[in-house]
Amino acid sequence: MKRRSFLKTAGYTAAAYITPKLSEKQTSVHEADLNSVSPEKHASVVVQDNKVYIKTHTLTAVIEKGVLTSLMSIINGEEFIENPDVNSFRALQLLYSNNEIINVNEEKFGSTETRQISDRSAEIVFHSWEGDGVLFISVDVETGDLLIEPSAYSSRPGVRACRWSITGLKPNLELVAPFFQSRICR
Repeated sequence: MKRRSFLKTAGYTAAAYITPKLSEKQTSVHEADLNSVSPEKHASVVVQDNKVYIKTHTLTAVIEKGVLTSLMSIINGEEFIENPDVNSFRALQLLYSNNEIINVNEEKFGSTETRQISDRSAEIVFHSWEGDGVLFISVDVETGDLLIEPSAYSSRPGVRACRWSITGLKPNLELVAPFFQSRICR
């Protein structure tokens, strides 16, 4: 199944927009600083060794097996992820109507594949016994935001939501993102 038809079929999507927070001393990013740097030249998504490396004019990030392992502010150099657990933490999950959570990964006869889509986007494709999923990763050139769009499909009835989870966030981090979004089909 091609990616576009998979996403149309799945129908369970949410997106996270990640923008690093300014330090307490900074109240805004100077327009002159941003205008002196061309956003087009500083926005890239690169797949290497099954990891996705993201760089914009506001942040750098690394995603491995769907797990956000690094998120650093270009503005102040602050790292927002501490001790991420790539080996036992599962990033993509299906939530069923009885509150059962199923991991979508390579554990049960599955595989995970990381693909370069363009110079500003990539996807991580999950195949598992319980379902399939795609984590689409891209950057917003204008704002420097990292965009992460999870989607998943299962032939088993009763799926309520697809969720992408984050591990290792610094305890004092203030993050604005849709943490739970779903659509119920009957």
